[in-house]
Amino acid sequence: MNICNLEATDENGDSITFAISGTDADDLIVVDNSILKFKNNPDFENPLDNNTNNIYEFTIKVSDGTISVNYQLQLKVLNVEENQLNEGSYESSLLE
Repeated sequence: MNICNLEATDENGDSITFAISGTDADDLIVVDNSILKFKNNPDFENPLDNNTNNIYEFTIKVSDGTISVNYQLQLKVLNVEENQLNEGSYESSLLE
């Protein structure tokens, strides 16, 4: 399941890469260096995140090869009626 598109720009025109790390990084993947996805679709009733609380905690590292910036994120899986799961069945927050 796609979570979001990742976008960044570099004022020098350098290529940007995204990397995932942190507690629940193994449950997520970046595809084509631009799409953040779950490796397996989440299931509210059977949470797969490290704390089994349906809140996936991870860091996205954005780099141009010289300078890197880390963003700590939380992604909360929401309960939806079965067979109604579609894009947007979660909420996210940026930790500062």
